Amino acid sequence: MKKIWLILLCTWQFIAFGQSNVQANWQQDVSYNIQVTLDDENHILNGQIDIGYTNNSPQTLNEVWIHLWPNAYKNNLTAFAKQQLENNSTSFYFAKPKARGYIDSLDFTVDAQSLKLTYHPEHVDLAKLTLNTPLKSGESIVISSPFRVKVPGSFSRMGHVRNSYQITQWFPKPAVYDVNGWNTMPYLDQGEFYSEFGSFNVSITVPQNYVVAATGVLQDSSEMDWLNDRITYYKGRGKREEDETASSALLKTLHFKQDKIHDFAWFADKEFFVFESKQTLSDSSATINTYLYSTNEYDKSAIQYVNQGVKFYSDKVGNYPYASASAVIGPLKAGGGMEYPMITVLASTDKTTIVHEVGHNWFYGIIGTNERNFPWMDESINTYYENRHSKSTKDVSDVFKPNYNSKYAAQDRFADGLSIVYANSLTRNTDQAIDLHSKDYTSSNYGGIIYGKGAYIFSLLQQFLGDSLFDSAMQNFYEEWKFKTSFTR
Repeated sequence: MKKIWLILLCTWQFIAFGQSNVQANWQQDVSYNIQVTLDDENHILNGQIDIGYTNNSPQTLNEVWIHLWPNAYKNNLTAFAKQQLENNSTSFYFAKPKARGYIDSLDFTVDAQSLKLTYHPEHVDLAKLTLNTPLKSGESIVISSPFRVKVPGSFSRMGHVRNSYQITQWFPKPAVYDVNGWNTMPYLDQGEFYSEFGSFNVSITVPQNYVVAATGVLQDSSEMDWLNDRITYYKGRGKREEDETASSALLKTLHFKQDKIHDFAWFADKEFFVFESKQTLSDSSATINTYLYSTNEYDKSAIQYVNQGVKFYSDKVGNYPYASASAVIGPLKAGGGMEYPMITVLASTDKTTIVHEVGHNWFYGIIGTNERNFPWMDESINTYYENRHSKSTKDVSDVFKPNYNSKYAAQDRFADGLSIVYANSLTRNTDQAIDLHSKDYTSSNYGGIIYGKGAYIFSLLQQFLGDSLFDSAMQNFYEEWKFKTSFTR
């Protein structure tokens, strides 16, 4: 048994040393100024973006690679479309043209001079901007462009169901430039993201009767007053009548700002039920909001679960650094939930899912690891804490403790469904290591290994080190790497 612990610790130390050994003492800085208007008759976003880009690397840059995520929904030749078929999902493949999505009307400039835009030879959601003047170390530029997005139907993270909108991965976004060079990656449904930290200044124009939930802090006092009028604690309203409320002919523009984040998402619906509370932390407080597509007797608990998640992760990992945390429970069924800085979207008010997605504010949001290359550093660690929260009334190691005398020892190690999936991979000899690239997993193994097996390994480490030492180590890790594009290779 001692050999197992020794191997576990040596492996962890090797990974930490090997990756920190190639981590630079610099990272690029990006700021965004975005204005966007929603056309809810045609499901179109019309926008303008100004990207402030500072080259903090020691290299001179001749180009900037840009993610154009909405083009993932353009046709059946994209990496997203191919992955959907590989995972036995055909809904996008057979989608009608009007349900597809894309981004166009781009005209990138620096100092009013047009830049050459060259699309990646394989991925239409990636493009290279050739700079007219090389960007030297320490210099900054502002890259500007209009853009138009056709919002797709609900196939993945971005989409709409009638006039309820989930606007994510929606604007032109520079790829990360780090010690490995440009981290160019197409949009994938299985496998997430890696982005530069920076600041966002976003103005969103919508018909006046839409409720908008977004990353960042709302700056408009009149909108705050309007939302306060809508805030309610369960009044028995249940099933909503779809599309009965017409869009207002009058428009409003909402302004959101936030520093030290690496993405921005927003959600819009005319019938959101709004709940609000306050969560006190060790040296700050956060406003907690939930936005519900419909309400029933269970929904009033959703905001309590968000509060619990923010408090638990703040206590165990590190204090939540932002002024608010929100959860949107909407009609989009593409996955159980998806995280964005300061806000998460979910398909239900399930407690475990809410706590898990809130936890991603730490492991993805604040510690900005490369999720595409190292999914375990996001999902495995976060699932470990989710499990620890759900079993917080007893020693978490008991939940994962194997029965080595059992014929079904692997199954006995875990209590949740994903772990059963992992146990099934063991019996079928299809197990995979936890440190692979996200695209290298089968769809079932991505869940069973990254969420199940990976979380189990961290429970073993906690059991060996003890709660105090384990928590201290993770808190130090958090303080060292927060707001950094960490662990590259």
